[in-house]
Amino acid sequence: MRSRRNANRKALNQRNRLIFLAVIIAAAILIIFGIWNLLSTDDSDPEDKSGSVTTEEGKNEKKPEPEYDYSKAVAESAQVGDDYFSDAIFVGDSRTEGFLLYSGLSNAVGYAHKGLRADTCFTDAVIHLNGSKVTVMDALRANPNFSKVYIMLGTNELGWVYPEKFVEGYTKVIDEIRGINPGALIYAESLIPVTSAKSASNETVNNERIRMYNEMIRQIAIDKKVLYLDVGAGLSDENGILPDEASSDGVHLNKAYCEKWLAYLKTHTVTKEEIDGAE
Repeated sequence: MRSRRNANRKALNQRNRLIFLAVIIAAAILIIFGIWNLLSTDDSDPEDKSGSVTTEEGKNEKKPEPEYDYSKAVAESAQVGDDYFSDAIFVGDSRTEGFLLYSGLSNAVGYAHKGLRADTCFTDAVIHLNGSKVTVMDALRANPNFSKVYIMLGTNELGWVYPEKFVEGYTKVIDEIRGINPGALIYAESLIPVTSAKSASNETVNNERIRMYNEMIRQIAIDKKVLYLDVGAGLSDENGILPDEASSDGVHLNKAYCEKWLAYLKTHTVTKEEIDGAE
C-alpha cells in the first residue's frame, strides 16, 4: 500500500515538473517573440535618410527630385570671364553681328547675319565657313563641339501677320540644335527694345510688338526647357525702352551698349551642374 502511494506521489511530482517546464518554455518563447517585435518595429520617420518616402501601402518610393524652374528668367550670378564663351556660339541677326563686332568678345563663334530669321536658319546660305557659304544649321552641324548657344531671333519677324509661324520656326531651331548637341546649354535671349522715337514711327518694329514676341520666346523657353535670358531688361530704362544714347538708328546698339550687353551675359549664367542637380 505504501509503495503504491509512493509511486503515485512520484508520478504527481513528475507531472508537476513537466507542467513547470512547459510554463518556463512558453514564457521564454513569449519573451523572445516580444523582443524580436520590438527590434523589428520601424519607428523612423516616413522619410528616411536615403530620400525615400514610405507610402500607406508600406512601400518605399523615391522622393521626386526638384526640377529647374524654366519659367523664370536667368537670375543674376557671379561674373564669369571671357573664357566662359570660348565654347559658345551666337545665332542671330544684325544686332548679334554688332554685338560680336563691338562688345570686345573675341573668342566666341558667331553665326549671325543681317535679316536672319528662325526659318532662314535652315534655308539661307549666309555663313562663311571653310571657303564657302552655308546655312546656320549646316554651320552648327560642322562645328558640333559647342557647349552653349545664345539665340536672338525675332526682330525680322515682328511684322508677320501670323506670329505662331515664328513660334513654330523658333521651336524648330531649338529642336535642331538639341539634335546636333543634346548636352549644350541653350540661352533664348529676349529681343532688345527700341528707342521711343523708333517705336513711335514704325508700325511693326515697336516696343509693343517686341513685348509680345518676348512673351512668346519666354513661353517657348518654358515648353522646350531652355534658359530664358532677359537681355532687354539689362539694356532698357525704367520704362522698358532703349535709351536714345544706346543707338544711332534706334535699333542697333553702339559700342558702349554692346559692352553693356556682354556685361549682362557675364553676370547671368547657369551651369550644367545646376540644371542636372535640379532635375
